[in-house]
Amino acid sequence: MYIADAQGTILFHHFGEGRYEESERVIRQLLDVPRGLEDDLVVVEANGVEAPADWAALESPETYLGYERAERFASLGGGAWQQNQTYSTPSRLRLNQWALPGDWTIGGKAARLNKAGGRLRSAFARATSISSWGRQTEASPFDFRVRIDGNPPGAAPGVGLDDRGDGTAADRRLYQHVRQSGVVDECTFEITFLESGGCRVGTSRR
Repeated sequence: MYIADAQGTILFHHFGEGRYEESERVIRQLLDVPRGLEDDLVVVEANGVEAPADWAALESPETYLGYERAERFASLGGGAWQQNQTYSTPSRLRLNQWALPGDWTIGGKAARLNKAGGRLRSAFARATSISSWGRQTEASPFDFRVRIDGNPPGAAPGVGLDDRGDGTAADRRLYQHVRQSGVVDECTFEITFLESGGCRVGTSRR
């Protein structure tokens, strides 16, 4: 979020969820709200991907699949940037490591799945897992499947998943697959893409 004044000067910016009250104060200042108007801040009931993170309890950072910002990539043999490569996964992922089983091409800002059935696996703790992706060109919706430690998300589903952990990506936007609450132990998140296509995926904080 960027907030600029009439001259184009950026007065406030924020990446990710939260800081809604601070954002509104900056907007009110720019609007020069007259006296006598209601001065209470709007209460934001943020749900889904807009819900703020529990910053004090985070144990897993954001993760990006493009090699320009990728960290903790753990597929066997390392990455082969800008070329087709079939990756495999080690027998165990350490906390915050991730891997891409399947046939992928890893670019600077995104990873493209070349054959259906490719997966993203990530070991995380106390985090909401969020993925965003889209085909390189306009195409029909495609299906995906989400698992936590090999099972459907159960009591921690995100937006757009059924009871089996299956969902459909209809367009290029942010999709939240898991929303956890309370004390969360380390676990493994896995998403299987049932069709090929351009893909950009990240994990975001709870």
